[in-house]
Amino acid sequence: MTGPGPLLVGTAGKPVELTVSPSGGGDPRHAVVVPVDDEEPLRYHAWVADRRAYVHERSGGRLGYLHVPDMQAPGWAQIHRDLRVEVAREGLVVDVRENRGGHTSQLVVEKLARRVVGWDLPRGSRPFSYPQDAPRGPVVAVANEFSGSDGDIVNAAIRALGIGPVVGTRTWGGVIGIDSRYHLVDGTLVTQPKYAFWTEGEEWGVENHGVDPDVEVVMTPDDYAAGRDPQLDEAVRIALAALAENPAKSAPPLPWAAVRPGIPPRRATRRDSIPCVPITAPEEAGPMAGEARSDCLFCKIVAGEVPATVVRETETTLAFRDINPQAPTHVLIIPKVHHPDAASLAAAEPQIAADVLREAQEVATEEKAESYRIVFNTGAGAGQTVFHAHAHVLGGRGLQWPPG
Repeated sequence: MTGPGPLLVGTAGKPVELTVSPSGGGDPRHAVVVPVDDEEPLRYHAWVADRRAYVHERSGGRLGYLHVPDMQAPGWAQIHRDLRVEVAREGLVVDVRENRGGHTSQLVVEKLARRVVGWDLPRGSRPFSYPQDAPRGPVVAVANEFSGSDGDIVNAAIRALGIGPVVGTRTWGGVIGIDSRYHLVDGTLVTQPKYAFWTEGEEWGVENHGVDPDVEVVMTPDDYAAGRDPQLDEAVRIALAALAENPAKSAPPLPWAAVRPGIPPRRATRRDSIPCVPITAPEEAGPMAGEARSDCLFCKIVAGEVPATVVRETETTLAFRDINPQAPTHVLIIPKVHHPDAASLAAAEPQIAADVLREAQEVATEEKAESYRIVFNTGAGAGQTVFHAHAHVLGGRGLQWPPG
């Protein structure tokens, strides 16, 4: 007997207790599991997760990845498990390899053909595109010889509509639909070819030929054996090249946010009329560092006098979402003690300054921001408008350099 397989025969769907002995010795542990009768769904989802992680890594987090296994209810559900998150990235790789066909390609194409023409910017939350679930940048499809039936048609439609290039190999080439009206007395189902298909560019030529890719990339047996995916590599390369020429669409700054940094510093007679904006220059504000200030917006947030969407809190720091986010992830991290800027905080309390930086990294991790920027604006000339030391954590979209 090799492995536990023979002992699990006939146990699918039933609770089974396993006794697991540590390889290094020690007391065994017991676990109750429910075996499944088919491991294909588990292997499929693991394959998709691996491909998605690979695209994220190869693109530096800039490209999303979707796999469409078929054009039926399972494939439609699979798309929507990941659609909203993946289209929020700068570009999108749509993998229709091994697509088994069906009848939902029209719905898939409708999603991929959407173009961002507007933005909704809710208060206290990240912006979302109008229409929703629309790609923000280039779309590249990947197909192979096992993309068939409606899997052929979706590639023909992607090319006809100019959604993006198709990378890979020529598709299967079977688009004449069948009818299944007739059953024989012994239960046999008889199908009849009934629905021919024509499309712009390909005309009647998809049947018995398939859809030719725009960029042919053949997977060799050596590629499969070595775990390489040159088709996906080429799709990522093409999408990144397209982004270099045409950056992805992103939400605009709110009107007052765009104007406010240009307003020159001014003196006022009532210091509490502009919370935390210096009425005198920060160095003229008096020996208030380290103490809470009644005119400081962030001090009031720390004290709980002003509401904020808090995401993390430690003994020395507080992290909350920016009310005017400039990226899908935009979180502020502030010290709980008052210092007018990052320079004065680092000079007076370097340990707390280190705490702020460490919390910025923790926030980026929790927000799953694979690429992110930590910004300390120091002084009005650098764009600081709230004179309480704070760090911005921005991620979830491409960030230009230099920042402006």
